[in-house]
Amino acid sequence: MEVYDKLKNIGLNQSVRLNKRLVTIGTLRYLNNLKKIKIVARANSKLANLIKEKENPNILANKKSTNIKKCILGAKNDG
Repeated sequence: MEVYDKLKNIGLNQSVRLNKRLVTIGTLRYLNNLKKIKIVARANSKLANLIKEKENPNILANKKSTNIKKCILGAKNDG
C-alpha cells in the first residue's frame, strides 16, 4: 500500500528499517520526493504500526506485500 501521504503525520525523527538499515521518516520522505523510492508498508512492519497509531487501523487492509527483496519494511526501489 502506498503510504507516503500518511508519513506527514509521523515525526521526522522516528527511525524505521529500510533494506536492513535504520533510516528516519524524514529520510524516507526526502527520497520519495526525489522519486528514488516508492514507499510501501507491510502490514506487520514498524512503519505500518507508526501509521496505525496516527490514523484509522483499518488503512492497511492489504496484508500481503510479498516483494520482500526490495521492500524490507517500507520502501520499494523503482529505479
